[in-house]
Amino acid sequence: MLGRIVDVLAFKGFFVFLGKYLEIQFGVPQHRIQKYIAGTGVIGFASGVITGSIAMKKFRLQAGTGVIGFASGVITGSIAMKKFRLQGRKAASWVAFCSLVAALISFANGAVGCKSVIGQIGDQAVENNFTFPSCRPDCVCDGMPFYPVCNTRGEVFYSPCHAGCPLSGANFSIFTKTSNGALLMFTECECSATDDMAVSRDYCPTEHCNSQFNTFFINQAIGALFGGLSVVPGMLIVLRSVSPEHRSISLGFNGFLVSLLATLPSPVFWGKIFDMSCLMWQNVCSKTGACPIYDTDQLRIRLHVIYGGLRIFSLLSDIWVIYWAKGLSLVDEEEEIFNDDEIDCELEPLSKTSKTEVKSVQFDTSMNKEAALED
Repeated sequence: MLGRIVDVLAFKGFFVFLGKYLEIQFGVPQHRIQKYIAGTGVIGFASGVITGSIAMKKFRLQAGTGVIGFASGVITGSIAMKKFRLQGRKAASWVAFCSLVAALISFANGAVGCKSVIGQIGDQAVENNFTFPSCRPDCVCDGMPFYPVCNTRGEVFYSPCHAGCPLSGANFSIFTKTSNGALLMFTECECSATDDMAVSRDYCPTEHCNSQFNTFFINQAIGALFGGLSVVPGMLIVLRSVSPEHRSISLGFNGFLVSLLATLPSPVFWGKIFDMSCLMWQNVCSKTGACPIYDTDQLRIRLHVIYGGLRIFSLLSDIWVIYWAKGLSLVDEEEEIFNDDEIDCELEPLSKTSKTEVKSVQFDTSMNKEAALED
């Protein structure tokens, strides 16, 4: 139970902020992020649950589970469990192995990153002591909303104002796109230092970040695969560790502790990690607002090292379970129940009426025998 609490504490808040992390680290727009997360998460998990249930029922496996991550995990885990007949310590060792792989994948993702637009502006902020001067002395860019743009060479500016574009004091926070859906193009920008003197978000380089983004999601899918492989055996171990009459209480108590100690504090915990990596906070009406600029390298390392560390801590509890799982049977009890049901079905035709008739026949036979002896 301790291991499951730590697992939920790790992944619950992590996946809540995953979309924000991908936007900051790789510069990927939210609409693309949601498609990736939905494809590898919601659909994969649902497919895993359904496929896992069918596989467990069909093959009477000791474990199995899911993802396109989970769906593949169910099938692969089912085959592995059936082939190697994992029970007791073997099943617990399988759960521990999956936790170890998931932790190592997280550590590996800590090295997968790139200098997105936000990351480059963060570096500029540190170099310039958190100021963003403009090359035009007549430009007053203080309080200008954060709207990063690039020139044709890929150099990044905090906003069109900082690129020396004539804005006439307009608030460009609401002009993120033109009417036809194309990104805004700013011209006559004296700080762009290019022949066309133009800046736009379209000019910001994304090739390297897109490549790293794909690598990140491949790693995520593999990690989710192994995470899914441990779900069913882990649940079976929990159920078989208590007597049948106490299982409902055990599951309820387990769910209560997981919700109280993991689900509830997890988003707050991971939100604090994001706040610790913020370089500059926006001020709105003399109050602290959102954070537009992060130290992307620091955020990436902190996020994945802490996540992997929590999974390693969970692994320690899984190792403890291995010691106590000797002789634990995961499927024998189900087979006994199945055999009992077959016996009940065979005896079912003997109803109360039938039993009474049999007794009456036996009584009549005995009376006839006594009468014959008297004669």
